[in-house]
Amino acid sequence: MTDPIDIAPVDLTPLDPSRDEPRWERMIASVVQRALTEARRLTVARQLAAWARPVLAIAATLAIAAWTGAALTPTGATATAPTSVMTQWAYEGQAPEAATIFETLGGDHGE
Repeated sequence: MTDPIDIAPVDLTPLDPSRDEPRWERMIASVVQRALTEARRLTVARQLAAWARPVLAIAATLAIAAWTGAALTPTGATATAPTSVMTQWAYEGQAPEAATIFETLGGDHGE
């Protein structure tokens, strides 16, 4: 067995901020005062006003992205487009023949 190591405890009293009582009380009063001042400044209306600009910026960005996406989407989709035909099959629960599917998708891919 090994003997326990004899280590002297470290004296941390020089780090105690409450040793200088007047300075300690001033620090506490300062922290409390800042907290109360901040709490009074942040009313619901002021908090909403502070968030208004970022929310409007995000909404504008999303609107521009949606409009850009809509502008880039081809508008020439017809009822005979493969996606329209296949969607119609899915809604009606149809299971077309393989030849019909190949014709709808372009027919000559294997030739």
